[in-house]
Amino acid sequence: MANYKIDPSLYGFALKRLPVKRVAFAGDVAVFVDPADGAISAVTDSADRMEGWFFAYVHKFEWLTPIGENWRDGFAVLLTIALRTAASLGGILALRRARG
Repeated sequence: MANYKIDPSLYGFALKRLPVKRVAFAGDVAVFVDPADGAISAVTDSADRMEGWFFAYVHKFEWLTPIGENWRDGFAVLLTIALRTAASLGGILALRRARG
C-alpha cells in the first residue's frame, strides 16, 4: 500500500472526495478512504503534509492573519501588483532588446 500514489495532476482540489476517513499506516503514510464506496482518495506522507502546510500558510499569506484579515489581503494585493508590474517591465525590456 505504501507504493500506491495518485497522480497529483489528476487529483485537483475540485475533484477531492469529501468526507473521507484517514487510515494511518506504519511510518508517515496515511491513506484517505471514501466511506461511501471504499475508494482511495489520497495517499500522503510527511513530504505531502509539508507541501500542504507550505501552501496553506505561506502561499496563502496565513502567517499575516494576526495583523488582521483586511491588512493581510491588502498586503497580498499590493504584492501582486508589484509582481505584475515587475513582470510587465521585464517583458517590455525583453521586447526592446529583441528589436535591436
